[in-house]
Amino acid sequence: MRKIHPFTYSFTTCFKERQIVNLLADGPQSSILDVGCGTAYMYSVLSRTFPKNNYRYLGIDIESDAIEKAKEFYGKQVDLRCGDVQSLKIANQEFQDVLYLDVIEHVPDALISLKELHRIMKPGGRLILSTPNIEAPLTNTFFCTYLHDDVHMANQLHGYSASVLSGLLKGAGFVVRDIRYTNIFLTELLITMTKLGYRLKRSRYSSQGDVLALDRSMLFALHKFFFFPLGYLIGRIEELLLGQVLRGHCMIISAVK
Repeated sequence: MRKIHPFTYSFTTCFKERQIVNLLADGPQSSILDVGCGTAYMYSVLSRTFPKNNYRYLGIDIESDAIEKAKEFYGKQVDLRCGDVQSLKIANQEFQDVLYLDVIEHVPDALISLKELHRIMKPGGRLILSTPNIEAPLTNTFFCTYLHDDVHMANQLHGYSASVLSGLLKGAGFVVRDIRYTNIFLTELLITMTKLGYRLKRSRYSSQGDVLALDRSMLFALHKFFFFPLGYLIGRIEELLLGQVLRGHCMIISAVK
């Protein structure tokens, strides 16, 4: 089994994961459901960040290709299932925490999906949700919409504003505790450059499994050892200088049941 998940070197995930880990660290990690887990990159993050914690992790996704690629990567050490909360018959109050990362913009009825998550969470459980912020400077530009032209990856919405999403969470029974932002200007440029590089190797993007298949290419090696370290430094400097002033394209919300 390969040890390091390729998404470790993704500009799309690396800045966001810092905020998610920080939010999860503020409390126990007993059971975590990763809804729309893709290739289960967050399991890699959690294992790296909380190595001594004995928590239950379940990753689910409706894309069978992504789940199969994740199973190939992790072997039998991770519980991964194809389906959604309803089809997999997840019980009431079964999980303490739920990750809902870059999913809600794809679902046709956001309120119903949030109510389902509320149902399966224990009282006091945390929901950590990320989605595009439609109030960001580059929303609806090429930088934020590229690669979402494939029918499988097309969004129901371009994203949400903090006020609208907070209202939906309140309507589903949650209390919003924290709202954070990442990916402002330069980070979005870096993400778009990596997407253009991806298109040099593959003509379509239908699931995270397509990306995982490139981790042993020469182009990925160039990105991993040169472009990513430089880009990460640029992104962190941007966060430090502008993160308190401008709201980035990635919005991360923590809410409690």
